[in-house]
Amino acid sequence: FIDTCVFIAENYFSKENRIMALKRLAKKGRISIVMPLITKEEIVIHFCSDIKKAYKSFTKECKLLRNLDSLDDLCRSCTEKTFVELANKKFNQFITSTQAYEIGYEYCSDAESVFSKYFNKSKPFGEGKKKSEFPDAFTLQSLEEYCKRTGLKKIIVLTSDSDLKNYESLYMEPVDYKEYVNRQLVLDNDITDFEKALYDNIGFFKDQIKDEVEEFLNNENTYRYIVGMGNMPSISIVDCNVNSDLSTYVTDITDDKIIAELIFDVSFSVDLEYQDMEYGYYDKEDECWYGEIIKEENVEREKEIKTVLTFERGQKDEAKIEIT
Repeated sequence: FIDTCVFIAENYFSKENRIMALKRLAKKGRISIVMPLITKEEIVIHFCSDIKKAYKSFTKECKLLRNLDSLDDLCRSCTEKTFVELANKKFNQFITSTQAYEIGYEYCSDAESVFSKYFNKSKPFGEGKKKSEFPDAFTLQSLEEYCKRTGLKKIIVLTSDSDLKNYESLYMEPVDYKEYVNRQLVLDNDITDFEKALYDNIGFFKDQIKDEVEEFLNNENTYRYIVGMGNMPSISIVDCNVNSDLSTYVTDITDDKIIAELIFDVSFSVDLEYQDMEYGYYDKEDECWYGEIIKEENVEREKEIKTVLTFERGQKDEAKIEIT
């Protein structure tokens, strides 16, 4: 969750600011953004107000240039309606491109809880009981309720507001947004290196998995559930294919490693020849079987093999992945 104060501090959607960095991270799937409608409305109001202030300051400072037709046309066309339209357009582009999860007003319906915090001077109100903090109080409630209803364990709250930083909740972790963005950008670089190393080595990993699967398929004990204790004169692997869409799921990140899961789809076909012992008997004197029948059977299966990838961070020159 990105607090309103972060948008204001970063000058909204300026190029190369931290809001744009978060947007890039979200588009790449590195983070997921949640956006309560209360916060959306609040940001748009602030955005419109700041645009209008900038416009008035600009026209005031550039009176000597008002004789320019282009500037005069701009001044006439810039109305409050155009400011609102611009603010909404910019913000909706942000929501759409980041695929942010919008949290509606139905998630902040417990007014009694909010007013209780206000009268008890609890965060986010504090000692001053600032009435201006009501939007924050309902926003925090909506985030908590969203976690409860969806099963989400935790939401990172990006803010520079001291009241929000000191807000205690089982479902939220307030962090300084500047430090968070820096950490995520470093991690993004490492994950990009990890993805490249995986792409470069996927052929080797497929061969490794295939060798292990074929070794398993060539083992007689693999088929005991079919043939019982009979001999198998022949095991013939007709086909064995190993594929992966390279979709990884990161399970853990430490200071020096990235741990992820990767699924391989394996399909195989095996022809078997084996003794059917049902009608045979064993002659102790001759020490051999009589009457047994040699049967043929084809075994085809499709299976998923889950592997664990361990990537050493910060080793671009020799980016290596271990697979287990």
